[in-house]
Parts: sequence; structure tokens; C-alpha cells
Amino acid sequence: ALNALRKEIEADTTARAMCEVSTHDKVIVVAGESWNEGVVGIVASRLVNHFQKPAIVLSIHNGIAKGSGRSIGNVDLYTLIKSQEHLLAKFGGHKMAAGLSMNLDNVEQFRTLINEAAQELHPDDFIPQSDILGELESESINFELLELLQKFEPYGEGNPRPRFLLRDAHVVQIKLFGSDKSHSRLELRPVPTLSKTIELIAFRRVLECPEDKQLSCSYTVNKNEFNGKVSMQLMLERLF
Repeated sequence: ALNALRKEIEADTTARAMCEVSTHDKVIVVAGESWNEGVVGIVASRLVNHFQKPAIVLSIHNGIAKGSGRSIGNVDLYTLIKSQEHLLAKFGGHKMAAGLSMNLDNVEQFRTLINEAAQELHPDDFIPQSDILGELESESINFELLELLQKFEPYGEGNPRPRFLLRDAHVVQIKLFGSDKSHSRLELRPVPTLSKTIELIAFRRVLECPEDKQLSCSYTVNKNEFNGKVSMQLMLERLF
């Protein structure tokens, strides 16, 4: 019963925290009156997983905001927090996780300034390291690789399909397809100076070409069988 209650508190606090997120921020900072201090770390981790950004979740009691932060990729959250120590009562931790407290009046300024500090970081720092196997040369994306990946099947819970990273690819074009145009087909040039392109598919996602025509993403390599023909299909996972 205690476990069920804790899960309920976690879910409720996560839902409330989600409503407070400013999605354009590089570092999420949310605070709520009387959120349970015992779950703020878990809620921060949930926000990191959902938004793919570092997150700090604070519980407010008697004018003091106290909580936890979790990081992602190569972002040194402790250093970011330390850069604003003039606003803090206490803080401690390490690169990937930290605890902190401050006067409630300082929360909004802290959110603004930590995001200004995060602007100095390289975009690659925000790419999660743990669930990406590595980068592939486009010549290596072939049936030999597909056969190798098939040896580790079945994929699913506990054995996720390997993800690969595509960094700073040039977007040649993005076309929508399907009867309701709800899927995207991306033609990308992994090495901008070479003409070779690769195709990625994103089902149930309508994507637009970025203004600078560059994107980084993770993807999986899959087998596609259609009308007796076997081909390789690269499936877009996450955009960074």
C-alpha cells in the first residue's frame, strides 16, 4: 500500500511538474508548493527522459525552494548550479546529479541565469550517452550490419534495439507521406561535402526542415520486407 501511494505521489507530482515546464529552456527548472521532497529526484529523472534536457525540480515549503537536479549527456549540472551560487542557500552533488536550496524569491532569476549559462555549452553535450551505441560511417550501413543486428534479436523490453548517432547531417529534403501525410521521409547527407545521402523514416511524426538545414538524431537499423523484397530501413528515434 505504501508503494502504491508513493507511485501515486510520483505520478501526480510529475504531471504537475510537466505543466510548469518552459519547453524553450535548455535547463528545466520547475517549483511547486508542498511537492513531496522524497520524490523530486525521481520526477527530475522523468523530466530528463521526456524532454531530453537537464531538469531541476524544487519543492516549496515556508518560502524555501529545495530539491534535486538530474543531468543528461555531457552536461556538468554541478558546475552550472555552482555558477549561480550567489542565489543559493546550499548546494552539493556531482556532474550528473545535485541537490540545492534557495529562497523562493530567487527561483525565477536562478532559472533565467542558469539557462543563460547553458547557452555557452555545445549542443553535442546534450546528447544522451547511455542509450546510443555510437556513430556509423554511411558505408557501414549495409546488409552485413543488418545480419549482425539480427543475431541479437528478439529486441524489446530489457533488450532495446541498438541506436546509432547521426551528427550534424545536412537536410536535403523532408517529404510527408501516407494517406493523411502524417509520416516523414528525411533525405540526409551525413557528410555535407560528399554527395551520398541516406533516408530516414519517422512514422506518425510531421517534421519540418530546420532553418539551418542541419540536424543531429539517433536512429535504428531495421529490416523492411515488402512484396517479397528485403530492404534496409533506418528509423528516426530522437532529434537533438
